Amino acid sequence: MKFNVWEVPAGKDILKEIPLARLIESWDECISKNRDKIIRYICYMYDKESPFVQPFPDIEKRHNYAIAEAGIKSYSTLADSLWNSINEEDGVQYGDMVFDFLVDQHNMVWTMIVSNIKTFYEYQKALISEIQLLNDKDKLNALNIKSKLMEESDAIVERIDSYSRKIFGDKLGEQFASRILSPESQVKK
Repeated sequence: MKFNVWEVPAGKDILKEIPLARLIESWDECISKNRDKIIRYICYMYDKESPFVQPFPDIEKRHNYAIAEAGIKSYSTLADSLWNSINEEDGVQYGDMVFDFLVDQHNMVWTMIVSNIKTFYEYQKALISEIQLLNDKDKLNALNIKSKLMEESDAIVERIDSYSRKIFGDKLGEQFASRILSPESQVKK
């Protein structure tokens, strides 16, 4: 891992124990009382070398393991906020902290995998949502938009597969991409 947060005992300041992590500005500026847990979570969830990435390509499963390993209670407000990239009450920008970490890893292909997976699931959520419009014209427009989202979803799957193969090799990349987008993982969304 880029920053081996496992070596930092719980209760110790990660940024003091791993000085290079201070170079990520959003981490250094984070004022949350949960900063160390958030940083641990980001490392477990978004580090390409995280031991959770290949065994858990399904991002929901990886999130659950990362939350537990970071010492965050499942189903807590913090866990939900990290999952949804919602800002914490004290103004912490989770999306910025994740993005800055992805940039710091200097791996554009991995960053594309992460962003494509996130986009794919956002599209799927929109596709599953029922259209509740009163007139036929608006409903037809909404259905056309959903059709375009499905086409883009297909393109995203192709990109994720291609990027996964670049990082993990042909066989492992194929397994990684297929487990991310398996019917079983889709049913859980």
